[in-house]
Amino acid sequence: MPAPVMHIVLGLLILPFLPDKNPQEFIVGTSFPDIRYLGVIERDKTHNPHPSWDQIVGEKSSFKAGMEFHALVDIMHDRYMTTHNVYSLLPSAIKDSPNYLKFFEDILIYAKVSEWKKLASYFDTVLAEELALVNDKKSIELWHNNIKHYILKQPSPNTIQEFIDTRLPTWYGALLRLPIKLRAHKIGSVLSNNLKKLFALKTLCLYIFDFYDQFPTLIMARSSHAHMGTKTFEPLVS
Repeated sequence: MPAPVMHIVLGLLILPFLPDKNPQEFIVGTSFPDIRYLGVIERDKTHNPHPSWDQIVGEKSSFKAGMEFHALVDIMHDRYMTTHNVYSLLPSAIKDSPNYLKFFEDILIYAKVSEWKKLASYFDTVLAEELALVNDKKSIELWHNNIKHYILKQPSPNTIQEFIDTRLPTWYGALLRLPIKLRAHKIGSVLSNNLKKLFALKTLCLYIFDFYDQFPTLIMARSSHAHMGTKTFEPLVS
């Protein structure tokens, strides 16, 4: 399952083929499902187990289409990485968790988009559809601020650690926050210690970029539509 940057970058890649969707609401929608990490909603309420491109195209709500897209990306990403044995390419020190791959992907793919400030502004507003799912504006604002802070800078082990560490609200007690803080520190430290090795693994990097490059073709393979026409695949924001 990808991290926030990959979800947003793939959303931008596919938005030109969803001309009836509001870009802001779609991107907020595709970033919303992982608010579950704050402990405010169960995963089965945010991740449809059987998403499809056809459902995304037909969904009238841009926000709900974004949520559906998030779930589809999770499934396609895991299938691609497993099929191509990408996890086996990782250094032994980081094979114990998929978190290292997904956050390294964010580091690698971030440069595919330049207008991150504009994208961050998408999270200035809490949507009514978010409140319908999580009736806690304070938690939604916290999640939005976490996303904004994270995507405004090129991801690094430090910013990744900060992002994971802020997944629980500050008003939670220290005992509840401690496991998250320890996990965030471990992921940040291990990534930092292995970052040069990861960049040196050219096959690994090529697979990550290939997933991005091939994504429109992969998603269409799951569609009942024959094709997307002759339009070229260009990110909405570049």
